[in-house]
Amino acid sequence: MTYLKLYNSVLQRLVEGGIEPPEAEAEAVLMIGHFSGLGRSDIFLRARRQPPAAVSSLIMQAMDERLHSRRPLAYIIGEQEFWGRSFAVSEAVLIPRPETEILIEEVLRQFAAPIVSGPQPPLFLDMGTGSGIIAVTLAMELPWMRGLALDLRHSALLQARENAHRLRAERLDFIQADWHSAFSGTRRFSLVTSNPPYVAAEVMEQLQPELRHEPPGALDGGQGGIEEIKRLTSGLPEIISPGGWFFMEIGYDQEDYVLGLFKSSKYEQVMVHRDYAGLPRVLQAQVR
Repeated sequence: MTYLKLYNSVLQRLVEGGIEPPEAEAEAVLMIGHFSGLGRSDIFLRARRQPPAAVSSLIMQAMDERLHSRRPLAYIIGEQEFWGRSFAVSEAVLIPRPETEILIEEVLRQFAAPIVSGPQPPLFLDMGTGSGIIAVTLAMELPWMRGLALDLRHSALLQARENAHRLRAERLDFIQADWHSAFSGTRRFSLVTSNPPYVAAEVMEQLQPELRHEPPGALDGGQGGIEEIKRLTSGLPEIISPGGWFFMEIGYDQEDYVLGLFKSSKYEQVMVHRDYAGLPRVLQAQVR
């Protein structure tokens, strides 16, 4: 079987197994590329060549697992791309999603120029860091800042540390804590980011099969999907420096709620940015 026939076979089986065609096409390329070590263009440049038998076998095994258990491909191959970098993922953390890149874009737009704040570098905090995609990306894109990645789950912090080491993200530390409980009201951060759980508890049972493989604690936002958002945001003004910024990913139906939450004399420049589909996705707010 040639690479082209292998690609067509994998694509057909994924579509027949219920994977939507655009996603199935991307997964077929990722699956073949991961086990063959080839990029997309290389796969098709070698269309008439035969892959090693061992590679074909691994691809078929991965496809069987994908269709039988509906386990996400990222967990099967152990990695997912985010902001042009490959992050290691496991079922201890959420799979990185392209919508979260909106948060990175807006942070970098706001922090285009370095902050001069004295002998110590300005600090950023990523709360609920999970795989570390936000913290690691910001540590690499904003090398003049020092970062702290926080998560309540030890397994998630291990994954985030692995990604920081894998991508050589320096100036990044880690702490296990429940949101901002560890900081005792010290206003120290120039930037705080978060992608909190924001799926409504009442719809958790209705999620697509793939999402049931992801850690429930990183998805379930309580009643209405807002309970963790309330806990997360309750003490923000006490930990963000005057003039500092907060960026948070939100659910598509939470724009009015979070805008109301931040209508306070403590904040200014409060707005919600939309994602590539035009849906509300990232809240920003500046502490006065």
